[in-house]
Amino acid sequence: MGIQKLNKRQRAENITKLIKEIGLGNISQTGLAKEWGVSRQTIIKDIRDIVKNYNFTDLNGAKIKLFTAMEKALHSAHLSLKQATNEKEKSMARKDIALLTKEFVNLLESFGIKEKIADKLETTSIQIGLSSEQLKKWYENWKQKQLNT
Repeated sequence: MGIQKLNKRQRAENITKLIKEIGLGNISQTGLAKEWGVSRQTIIKDIRDIVKNYNFTDLNGAKIKLFTAMEKALHSAHLSLKQATNEKEKSMARKDIALLTKEFVNLLESFGIKEKIADKLETTSIQIGLSSEQLKKWYENWKQKQLNT
């Protein structure tokens, strides 16, 4: 497929349609940039403008707003880490990144985009014939051995 040069309005219409069809997280910014003959930064700016100006009234819209806010917060935390000039600032930035990552994972799990680890453990324990109680006991023993070594 050749390059299809689109103006800002056309890109916005196509991106909005893609968001509704496949979700914001599934859009390939690099792929669209190549396909439409613009830079990846242009696509990122287009997406930001759409998300900022779009009147979301449904659950999908709320999800998009949450994901965008989380991505911005993570980006900001990583930038803080890069710009940190002393160990205290670096430590605070790492803690922010860890907390934001944990919350982002929780968000992904709550929307069913990422499978919960606990669900995976439960499935694994069933497949190997252990009850969840036996699995917890095994884990505690393993953790204790790790601490003793």
